[in-house]
Amino acid sequence: RFGIKPLYWARPSDGSLAFASEARALRYAGLAGAYRGDVDAAFLRSGHVPPGTSAFAGLQVLPAGCWLRFDGSRATVTRWFETTSVFGRGRQAVEEAASVFEAALDDTVRAHLVSDVPVGVFLSGGLDSAALVPSASRIGGQTLKTFTVSVPGSPLDESAPAARIAREFGTDHTEVMVPREELAAWIADALEAMGEPTNDGLNTFIVSRAASRAGLKVALSGLGADEVLGGYPSFRQVPLLWRATPPFRAGLPGPA
Repeated sequence: RFGIKPLYWARPSDGSLAFASEARALRYAGLAGAYRGDVDAAFLRSGHVPPGTSAFAGLQVLPAGCWLRFDGSRATVTRWFETTSVFGRGRQAVEEAASVFEAALDDTVRAHLVSDVPVGVFLSGGLDSAALVPSASRIGGQTLKTFTVSVPGSPLDESAPAARIAREFGTDHTEVMVPREELAAWIADALEAMGEPTNDGLNTFIVSRAASRAGLKVALSGLGADEVLGGYPSFRQVPLLWRATPPFRAGLPGPA
């Protein structure tokens, strides 16, 4: 619904439709052109390629909340999901908004726990995965496996707060140490696996590779949840920016 799992598509010269969940599948099939330098500015500004856009000529990305119909000659993209269908419009009381959010979170966690193998959670020290752990623990009905990657000596190491969250909810917690020198050796593989540039791609690759080596096959990730929950320090600046930039807020409701 929100575009976290991409779908790339292209129209080969014979008029058919080709699609894949990774850009490199279509690149290897010879259906993608050169890297588009015009997306660099957008990437440097926001940390990712603009939604619905591919970094490679000839490829298209299905926008979030949309589906594609192909009738043998023409491809039509139609939007089927809007956030307002879940969260409604306008302001809500804090208690009401929290209840709606919790129900939506539980609903998606319940759907993602359906698997043929045990499902774990990538546990960082932030609000993102900390919101997933209690929900998955409650819905799964068994001890939840959580997983944290520790980078000793790094100011970004989140193993300590992750361990506190694991203790709080009684998870089966695994912490894997990845030395800095090993991280450097993974960068080339990470860039290849990414397919398209994204700020969070390296972090996701590191966690996924370490978890795979530790035997975990399927994991829930909080990717995107810090944005929804206001979990970054920069979010504290929003009220200040709001008051300082009248043109920006023209016609928009103020921050809660």
